[in-house]
Amino acid sequence: MTRQHITSAWTEVQSEVALPDVAEEQCEKVLAIHVVDALEKLSEAEFANIKESLRLQLLQPPLSLGEETEHFWAPILLGRCFNTSAEMLTYLKQAEKSDVLAAWKSVVMPEKVREKVAVKLFAAGHDPATREETKVELPQGLKEQLQAERKVTVTLQGLASAQKRRKLIEDGASFYPQTLKCSLAEGDAPEAVEDVLPSLGLIRREPR
Repeated sequence: MTRQHITSAWTEVQSEVALPDVAEEQCEKVLAIHVVDALEKLSEAEFANIKESLRLQLLQPPLSLGEETEHFWAPILLGRCFNTSAEMLTYLKQAEKSDVLAAWKSVVMPEKVREKVAVKLFAAGHDPATREETKVELPQGLKEQLQAERKVTVTLQGLASAQKRRKLIEDGASFYPQTLKCSLAEGDAPEAVEDVLPSLGLIRREPR
């Protein structure tokens, strides 16, 4: 999913059988293997039907006050990007299945360590710091990616997390890219979020 300038994918799982570590790897398997396989097997007719369904969804006007508020709230807060749906419709006309596959793989299987957040709830008496050995069958490439990410994973748990958060900030941790690009038009320069929000009173700036 893309929210203005951030492309992301997420899953939510609840299980009475699998522990969180096992469920996480099952999710990785679905996202990296099964979804890609399903996309690759889509026929041109099936892909065209999906595009048409999305087109009709984008053209559907809000049917309630709640839907209308949700539709316009983000652009109102940001002060721009009111024509996102129109831009999506324009892109949809030229979108190919290969574009969807490339975009999905760039999020789920990039050639680098991903920016990932995993929230896990463990039963009482279980030490979350002790990672469970799983028997989920994963391709070697995905295994290596997960192993590389675990080496740099930061675990935040309980009261001790406050110190880790401060350490992250001291080490230069930052937010997602603070730029917006609202148009497909070539040469439409992204605008910094911090240049938009102060006009709405959402970011406090000290006088220079």
